[in-house]
Amino acid sequence: MTVSQYKSINLFSYSPLVGVRYSVTTDQQILEDMDQHGTLFCRSTIELARLTKLADPAQRLQFGLRAYDRAPDESSRENVPLVWMLLHYVRDLEEWSHLQPGAALNIVVIDWPQGTGYELRAWLIVADNALQAASIPALYSARRSSNNAYKAIDLPPVTHS
Repeated sequence: MTVSQYKSINLFSYSPLVGVRYSVTTDQQILEDMDQHGTLFCRSTIELARLTKLADPAQRLQFGLRAYDRAPDESSRENVPLVWMLLHYVRDLEEWSHLQPGAALNIVVIDWPQGTGYELRAWLIVADNALQAASIPALYSARRSSNNAYKAIDLPPVTHS
């Protein structure tokens, strides 16, 4: 499969407990490399396996979120390769193979503590415009209160201020 061309590729990590944790824009080349298991994908796979000692992308992302949330300061958070962990996680999802063409690809990964780890959900949203970080809490609230979308998912309420 060849991934569609997007003018804007935006990654968001959101928790209803802490808000938007991470927001970054990436480029088409990285998306294509991830899709085709190219050089960057292979190098980051090796690095993430070395760093986390985990093979599963969801477990790696949980590891990264835990490290990010427990980091004592911003400079420590910057050392967590959260972008690569997010990309590897969504690349492993079935929805990845069903990406539609559009102007902007918005990848929103939501998480909340569950037991000793994190519960993860991802929305791969193709739209005419890039989402803004400030709009993610409202998107989450709308999806949470929807009668039909994501009904089977018991999304926790927003508790961050």
